[in-house]
Amino acid sequence: MKSEIMNRQFIRLILTNFCYWASLDIFMPVLPRYYDSLAFSGFEVGLVVGSVSSGGLLLRVVAGKAVDRFGTSPLVAIGLCLTLLAVGGYSLAKTLPLAMFCALVQGIGLACYSGAALTMATLMFEEIHTTEVFAWYSLLGMLGASLAMAAASPIYLLGGMSLVIKVGGALALAALFLFPKRPAIRVKMTASETRPIREIIVHPGVYLPTLSLLSTSLCFGGALTFLPLMMLGRGIADATPFFAAYALSVIITRLFLRQITRLASPERLTLVAVILMGLMMCLTSVTNSWPLLSFCGVLMGGALGMAFPVMGTIVTASTDPVNRGTAFGFFATAADLGFILGSAGFGFAAVFTGYPGVFFLAGVYTLLYGTVYGIWLEKKITRLTSKLSE
Repeated sequence: MKSEIMNRQFIRLILTNFCYWASLDIFMPVLPRYYDSLAFSGFEVGLVVGSVSSGGLLLRVVAGKAVDRFGTSPLVAIGLCLTLLAVGGYSLAKTLPLAMFCALVQGIGLACYSGAALTMATLMFEEIHTTEVFAWYSLLGMLGASLAMAAASPIYLLGGMSLVIKVGGALALAALFLFPKRPAIRVKMTASETRPIREIIVHPGVYLPTLSLLSTSLCFGGALTFLPLMMLGRGIADATPFFAAYALSVIITRLFLRQITRLASPERLTLVAVILMGLMMCLTSVTNSWPLLSFCGVLMGGALGMAFPVMGTIVTASTDPVNRGTAFGFFATAADLGFILGSAGFGFAAVFTGYPGVFFLAGVYTLLYGTVYGIWLEKKITRLTSKLSE
């Protein structure tokens, strides 16, 4: 199936995204083990790992504003250079302050790169191709992250932290080499000025998709972190069927997203993604067999396969190109914040309700949000995007 968007520059950009997320996520399974081996306490390990997310979360909107002011290529380059600096610094970071500093720099690199590269991708094509652009761009990023996380432990066992640093650094260097330095801009640039951050983020076409992404990311963070522990408590020692079904489902959904968007609007597909995620959380709270667990993985893959591309399409349609960096910076914070709340908040709440109770409550919250969205918010966004397209 031939795609109209697969030109040389876009292929280089999605390969850049593959390499970048691989260079970032190859450290996620390894950092806790490495700093535990250096006699860091559990709390100190958490500070190091959390510094990556904190750097990304705190500066995404600021970095997005910089994209609108200085362009996409400079911010992508800065993000990748900061990533290389952080990766190299891990070889010397054997104390808590240095380790936190390197992780924070890596997070700042994430903030600079992610919004800028995503904005670059959306400006390369007319808006009719936006959903497909999101699908391919995010699919390659997810593949890079998944493969890197799977390979991280074997690489660490083979050559220790030094080999992980070399592989991660090589991937970041490849991303720096690959990304288009002078991307072709095919979006019709309108004569408009950059808007203040507050004015952009209070726009319904920006904050409503962001709320939707927050709900799905919250469930994803909790499921990814605590589902294996919940299943272990039920005598299911291996949660691989869930993650295998999830991986296959999300890839298939992204590959066929172009056809899926012909069946329904991005606003309606957002509702479908939220409902699928809520059902997944409720079902996993009572699951005690691998066939049902696999089905839950399919639901989560379908939800996440649609969520980011269709919600991002709404943000694209609702913002001028000159303000898109700020909008995407704010939009992407929902992924960070949701994942942090899911991975950290579920663990805290489980002390009071147990993992099944947390999963069920998160599922009910997501379904309630989906109900509100379907009754009121979807119509609000649809009216807005209809006026913009006139």
